[in-house]
Amino acid sequence: MTVTYILPAVNFKEASEFARHSNIQTTAKAYSEILSSRREIPTMLLNNIVDGAIQSQGIKINIPTKNDKIIPINAPVAEKKSQKQAPKAK
Repeated sequence: MTVTYILPAVNFKEASEFARHSNIQTTAKAYSEILSSRREIPTMLLNNIVDGAIQSQGIKINIPTKNDKIIPINAPVAEKKSQKQAPKAK
């Protein structure tokens, strides 16, 4: 249980040795939930930095949510058909 508290402050090898696990994989399996939260913190910090930079430039962007349809960047773009069509050549 103490490993839960030290994981954010030490590297994984040190935590594994402290817990007296036979290898790092044992520690990884036992504390995988805590490890996933460790990934969330840097991601959140990076997002805040990027958001601040964007806002300082006065740029507004729409961030998609889970329910938004995501269109890949390399997806083909359908051409819009004009309401008026040019007369056919005779």
